[in-house]
Amino acid sequence: MCGIDAVTVGTTGMWGHVPELEDVARYLGGRFGALRLRVADDALTAMLGALGSREGVVLAAGTGVVGLGRGPLGVHRVDGVGSMIGDQGSGWWIGRKGIIAALSAVDRRPGGSTALLVLLEKKFASVRDIPRRIAEAEDPVRIVAEFATSVAVAAREGDPVASAIWHRAGQYLADDVIAAAAGSGLDDPEWCIVGQIGQARDLLMESVVAGIREAHPGGQEVEPGGDPLAGTVLLDALPTCEDLAPLVRETHEVAR
Repeated sequence: MCGIDAVTVGTTGMWGHVPELEDVARYLGGRFGALRLRVADDALTAMLGALGSREGVVLAAGTGVVGLGRGPLGVHRVDGVGSMIGDQGSGWWIGRKGIIAALSAVDRRPGGSTALLVLLEKKFASVRDIPRRIAEAEDPVRIVAEFATSVAVAAREGDPVASAIWHRAGQYLADDVIAAAAGSGLDDPEWCIVGQIGQARDLLMESVVAGIREAHPGGQEVEPGGDPLAGTVLLDALPTCEDLAPLVRETHEVAR
């Protein structure tokens, strides 16, 4: 039996509060010997990877979106509650708004975009079949989020509806940064955006920066220092993680 002293994991699905770990620790301890187990919300490992031990705000924006601030009041998590009740400004939100605009053009409803309709028709053989395909998909959120790429194409080609979607997404992301700063007690924070949506800087950052600057004129955007894996390594090396609860939970198991 090989010995493993510690296991540290950052994972999705924690919703900001890591559950009890005794059963998992007991299983791993039985297999590998004495063990320290740390499991963290992936927003925490993203923050630690991007900022290290510094105070600030990290916004992870991909299919979903979650923000995390760390400051004098501790850590404060924003959104990250899933597409049914949150994720505004995320890839899912952008893709959904784009599909709605395309279908509105079919129906001749206000807010329609023929440019997005053309791109939607390229992605799906039959636009009228889209509701069924999304409803029956194993991962409908992913399918909707993938259309964010097409919304970006339309925006870069000058479609005003697509451009407005990206502008509004940036405002939502700015709101998340501001909320994370407020909840963690930060004024004029360092902040950064990680994830695929943050790569569309030409479409997004004007409204993000404008929103944050209005609330925090001295706030500074910084380059992320590392990725979530680097954050997991840092979390593993911390002597204690009590100040990061409930975003991380630690337990110990000694093999019998």
